[in-house]
Amino acid sequence: MFQGVFKSEEPIEELWNEYDKYFDETIIDRGEAYYQDGRVLHCTKLGDLYVAKVEGSEDYTVRIQQNGNELDMSCDCPYEGNCKHEYAVLLAIDNEEYDIKELKPYIARNDIEVKDLIKKIPAEDLKKYMIDNADGYYFDIESLEKEFIKYVPKQEYDYYYNNLYNKFLLEDDAWEEYDNYIESLRRLLECGNYEEAYYIIKTIIEVSHDLDLDIIYDYPELGMYLRIVYRKSTKAFKKVIEKYIMDLVFHRYYDNCFLEDMIVHIN
Repeated sequence: MFQGVFKSEEPIEELWNEYDKYFDETIIDRGEAYYQDGRVLHCTKLGDLYVAKVEGSEDYTVRIQQNGNELDMSCDCPYEGNCKHEYAVLLAIDNEEYDIKELKPYIARNDIEVKDLIKKIPAEDLKKYMIDNADGYYFDIESLEKEFIKYVPKQEYDYYYNNLYNKFLLEDDAWEEYDNYIESLRRLLECGNYEEAYYIIKTIIEVSHDLDLDIIYDYPELGMYLRIVYRKSTKAFKKVIEKYIMDLVFHRYYDNCFLEDMIVHIN
């Protein structure tokens, strides 16, 4: 959704002191109650953009950004208009209850046109794919890339890391993208692209550490994938993996016993 690093601006004091004008009295009362009850789970400042998670009947994402002399606000709750979740976040911002972070530089994905991808796929494989998907079949680039990932342009580590890191900071369907990474990892292993599979494993480890994500249940599966990558890689690339493992050991596995258990028997 957001493809850049937001510039930082000093808030206009009068603007941030007069945000009540955006809400009716009932919403203000409910927003204050939400704030006092600690329902603003976390708030992050990214330049002049604030992204927050607020507990309601479910967890809602609120975004607030200064736009000239106005405040642009959005919440993914069903309420039409400025809501109590937004007001609660404004109170948190007013009380400086937020973390300050920076987005990573945007890195474009190495894409491929549908027609060019089709040219790379062996005729028999493409024919089988068409037969298997005969019901409502059409050349959808996303579906084709998943099925024939071995013919898709290689993505580098920085693309994987920056993309996932930014999605979590922006609350931009991050866990859905995380699941896509796991699926891509499995497909890369199946087609023997062990180097790119390693980039995804490393990305998940690093992003989970840097943003303190709870992926405890995924460590056993990731550990298995890392062992496969190491076992199947060339001697030269094994040295790359070994260096990374030693860096983790040097930093005490980031003090994460699950990460330590995942990689301690890599050899």
